[in-house]
Amino acid sequence: MAASERRFRAVFEGAAIGIAIIGLDGNKLVAVNPAYQKMLGCTAEEMQTVGIFDTLTHPDDREADKQIFLGILAAGKDAFMDKRYVLRDSREVLVSLSFTVLRDAFSTAQCILGMATDVTERTLTEAQLHSAKKRAEAASEAKSTFLATMSHEIRTPMNGILGMTELLLDSNLTLEQRESLGVVRLSAESLLSIINDILDFSKIEAGKLEMESIPFDLHELLSETMKPLSFRALQKGLALNCRIHPSRCSAPHRV
Repeated sequence: MAASERRFRAVFEGAAIGIAIIGLDGNKLVAVNPAYQKMLGCTAEEMQTVGIFDTLTHPDDREADKQIFLGILAAGKDAFMDKRYVLRDSREVLVSLSFTVLRDAFSTAQCILGMATDVTERTLTEAQLHSAKKRAEAASEAKSTFLATMSHEIRTPMNGILGMTELLLDSNLTLEQRESLGVVRLSAESLLSIINDILDFSKIEAGKLEMESIPFDLHELLSETMKPLSFRALQKGLALNCRIHPSRCSAPHRV
C-alpha cells in the first residue's frame, strides 16, 4: 500500500497536466498538484480555502458549472466539461476537465479525481482558423458572384453583336464582306464561349458544374480556330497553315 501511495504521489506531483483531488461534497479541494497551481497562478492553500467554483471561476459560469458538476456527482461516472477561469492578471484561461470517481476495494466512492488541461491557445487557434475560413468563403462567394454578374453583363452586348452580324449576313454583301463578317461572327462566338467558361469557374466553386460529352468535327473546329488568326498573319506577310495527322483526317488542312 505504501509503495502504491508513493507511486501515486510521484505521478501527482510530477504530472504535466493539472490534477486535483476533490471531496465527495463536490466543493472542497483536498489536494492540488503543482501543474494546476501554475496553470491558475495560485498556491494549493489558496485554492483549498474556498469552494472550487468560487476560486477564479468566471463569474458568468459559476452557477452553471455547479449544476454540471452536481450532475456528474449524481451519475457517479467519468465525465468531462470545459471551464473558464479569470486569473489575477485578468487573463481568461479555458481548461478542459475530466472527472473520475475513485473507489475503494468495496466500490465505495472515496473522492473525485479531476484532471485539467489548458486549452486556451488551442481554442484561440481554432477560433482564428474558423474566422479565416469564414473570410475565405465570403471572399470566394463574392468572387463567384462578381464573375457571374460580369458574365451576364458581357453576354448581353455580345448577343447584340451576334444578332446584328446575322442580319448583315442575310443582306446583299460582296464575297469579301461576307467573309469578313463570318470572321466577326466566329470571334463573337468565341468570346461568348469564354464568357460561358468564366461562368463554369463559378459553378466549379459552387460544386454545381455538370460535365457533358459532345461529339465534334476536328477539321471544322481547327478551321474555325485558324480563320480569325489568318487575317493578322496575312497583314504581316505570313502564311498560316494547319496540318492534321492522317490518323485524324485523310487530307491536310490549309487556311
